[in-house]
Amino acid sequence: MSGKDKNNSRTDKSSINKSSINKRMPNNKRTSGKKGSNSNITGSNTNTATGKNIKNSMKGNPINNKKQVLHKKEFNRNTIPLLFCIAVIPLIVKMYNYSAKTSKYLWGDINDTRIDFFLYYKQWAFVAAAVIMAVMLSYKVYKDRYKIKLVPALYPLALYALLAILSTIFSSNIRFSLGGSMDQFESVFVLLGYCIIVFYTFFYIQSENDMEIIIRGLLICTLVMSALGISQYLGEDFFATDKGTRLITGGVYGKGDLNFVMGEGRVYMTLFNPNYVGVYVSMVLPIFLVLLLYSKKLLNSLLFLAASAGLLVCLFGSQSLAGFAGLAAAVFGIVVVMWRYLLKRFYIAVPVFLVLLAALFILNRQTNNFMLNRVMQAFDIKKAEEPALSQIITGDDMVSITYKKSKMNMSLKINDSEGLYYVLTDGDGNEILYDFDAASGEYIIRDERYPFRFMHFAQDNYISFYVNINGKRWVFSNQLGDGTYYYYNDVHRWDKIIVPPAVFTGYESFASNRGYIWSRTLPLINKRILLGEGPDTFLLAFPQQDYVGLYNHGYTNMIITKPHSLYLQIAVNTGLISLIAFLAFYAIYFFTSLRLYIRGRFNSFYAKVGVAIMIGTAAYMVTGLTNDSSITTAPVFWCLMGLGIAANTKAKPLIKEEIAAAKAKKQAKIQEKKQEKIQEKIQEKIQEKI
Repeated sequence: MSGKDKNNSRTDKSSINKSSINKRMPNNKRTSGKKGSNSNITGSNTNTATGKNIKNSMKGNPINNKKQVLHKKEFNRNTIPLLFCIAVIPLIVKMYNYSAKTSKYLWGDINDTRIDFFLYYKQWAFVAAAVIMAVMLSYKVYKDRYKIKLVPALYPLALYALLAILSTIFSSNIRFSLGGSMDQFESVFVLLGYCIIVFYTFFYIQSENDMEIIIRGLLICTLVMSALGISQYLGEDFFATDKGTRLITGGVYGKGDLNFVMGEGRVYMTLFNPNYVGVYVSMVLPIFLVLLLYSKKLLNSLLFLAASAGLLVCLFGSQSLAGFAGLAAAVFGIVVVMWRYLLKRFYIAVPVFLVLLAALFILNRQTNNFMLNRVMQAFDIKKAEEPALSQIITGDDMVSITYKKSKMNMSLKINDSEGLYYVLTDGDGNEILYDFDAASGEYIIRDERYPFRFMHFAQDNYISFYVNINGKRWVFSNQLGDGTYYYYNDVHRWDKIIVPPAVFTGYESFASNRGYIWSRTLPLINKRILLGEGPDTFLLAFPQQDYVGLYNHGYTNMIITKPHSLYLQIAVNTGLISLIAFLAFYAIYFFTSLRLYIRGRFNSFYAKVGVAIMIGTAAYMVTGLTNDSSITTAPVFWCLMGLGIAANTKAKPLIKEEIAAAKAKKQAKIQEKKQEKIQEKIQEKIQEKI
């Protein structure tokens, strides 16, 4: 700026305007001059030129300089609901006594009172935030109704929300769908909240400063949870202390009164289950690793490093194999998408990855190769032999027991002439003989195919009999009124035993016995294609009366409330079409992001955040293969999804400009070389003439 221009700027404020600034700015920087753009969490220099030009243009104008400073520090209040969801809700831990409302089902305990610490209040805190966001979103949509442009990913998300509503209307248990079920608390209002948070983030996050605020909120929350997790890993769980116990119980209980059955040194943070620690770590750790690679500020680098180290310790403490699988997928994604940057900044990338590998090695040694052994077991997939006790059927006129592929039919007879006696036959109808053992007071079967003992007795004032099979007493009776046989289950209720349809039998022990749940869940989808069972009603769809299957695979006296798979959970709860809509939503987002970032253009702040979120959410989807959606971790995922879509929208034009500028530069070099060759030829001709 000349001296004349400087004088003019002092006397005429109107001489400085947006167009005059843009003329001084390089073409690929003009769209980036937004609030907070001069200082961000990754140290991005996207808007450095913009900041300098504005500064130079406004020399000698103290009023405008002051406005510019205030503009940079402005806090967008619209980010408050998002900060609450991503940084506060995961930390909520408070005792809640409730009735599970399962006593009306014969597989449910009559006394269905339960205590929750990690789910109920998270659910309603999230719903409250979602309601606020829905109101603000409605105002935004009404105000800008003629300007709204949606990205393709949002259309299947809207369909997913619609199907959740319809599924609730036709739910098998409207109470569970509206209020949440035991050990889950993920009602339809939560599902709709997930959709709302994506739309809200897309519409309201407008600048680098907004995104930076949310990332910082996530960072602070992670540091707090990591500190809690490390205390649990070291056997000094804060919630087991007197202060911690009184804090989460409202002073009702003190030190030693509570016992979270997680195991010594097992990390659960504030997330209810160690498996969800694996989900959280695999989603958040890659984001911090990517931002660490881009960070140019020492403080930010140290914070990202501290959070990453803490999360890694917590991952080992959680013993979550799914978490390691998700993290491995994330590291692979970082290498594939960012290899150009990693090669260019190898002096940063190599130390980071070496530290990561060293930490993994040390922690694995500290746990006596626990995780390495778990990984080896996971890849050792073999079909198991059929359990000795493979089937029991409580029929109308007999109990059928299949043991080592041999079937035995057993019935209890009572009449006036013969009194009480048993009729036992094998699968071919042949009579099976038995004797009374006076020493034990039980009947013993003579046939070596059936090494059972049995005896009659009174149970709940009904004449009953038990069959002792491998040390477990299976109690039956046909005296309940209808003449058919019932089984006395582990919650002291008379119920029928069913044999549900199953797939890939023999692999039920796969993935820590998740194979059993998956094998019984997949057949459920056939009848739940359109609307499913209803939000948060999986426990009603699952065959809880498969008492033999539950016994054989370690689920005795347990109610299966979740399928241990995000995708099966959606398919059963809200329907297969709902699952397709969800997958379409994520697939559109992911492949849009991949096409955008695979070119390796990460000069803008938006691109840095966008690629970090793409990798983190992809890791979440990987862990979703063996873990469910949970109110403990899902709000963070959905908030990140909205942030990722917003970042993509902002990054796309900037990346296009970078590519155009790179092409122009390349073309200019080509033209320059052509000109040099022409000049060389001219010089050669001149020399020839001379």
